[in-house]
Amino acid sequence: MEFQQLLVDDLRIRPFQPTDIQDYWAILSDPLNEQMGGQPRPQNMEQAKQWLQNAINAQTLAIERVSEAKVVGLIEQQPRFKGQPPLIDETEIQLGFLMNATYRRLGIMYHSLNRLFTYYKEQHLQAVWAGVFPENQASIKLLTKLGFQYRYTVDLSHFALDSHNKEAYYELTL
Repeated sequence: MEFQQLLVDDLRIRPFQPTDIQDYWAILSDPLNEQMGGQPRPQNMEQAKQWLQNAINAQTLAIERVSEAKVVGLIEQQPRFKGQPPLIDETEIQLGFLMNATYRRLGIMYHSLNRLFTYYKEQHLQAVWAGVFPENQASIKLLTKLGFQYRYTVDLSHFALDSHNKEAYYELTL
């Protein structure tokens, strides 16, 4: 799903660019994003540059506050897989999101996601999914406000990736 940009109020949702590295670093270096988003912090700027290139290749979206010319958040888009063997479902997408700590609780992610969901409807998607750790109450509140419904929880304890042992999944029917 490729697009140039989406606009809403003072926000531009667009693909990341290599010149966004300082803002990307600020988002990923936040300990709360590491804890609640399950996103490890880059060890140094070189690693952050590599991760940014991966984000660009994966069509991760930047949320830019136009009045400041600053990227304040990101939205990861991933295909949704179904069935056995797992096949990509072209009518559904899964996403994740992170914000720069300075810009939390300003409604930026709510307005950005709302605009993105309008775009998804125009592209004939039928559902959006989001996985969240149950202790991340701020994200659960946001998903609920956006109209997502809780569907199920996955036990992650056998993966032993980090301190999170469960992930709850929410669905928004478009």
